[in-house]
Amino acid sequence: AMRLIERARYAMRLLSLGNPISAVQHAAGFYDQAHLTPSAQSYAGVTPATIARGEEQLSFLYKK
Repeated sequence: AMRLIERARYAMRLLSLGNPISAVQHAAGFYDQAHLTPSAQSYAGVTPATIARGEEQLSFLYKK
């Protein structure tokens, strides 16, 4: 479980720095955006596209 959380946090951090989703999913070890999206929603409460657009402040304390 900790590896999944750390991987999602890493991806969200990269997205918040302005990296494209396609590069982030590869760097964080996700197969594709469809694989990344559920992790982002579970651990950050928003989709990767929302983070990439800078519309939402990240909260790594989000609980589903």
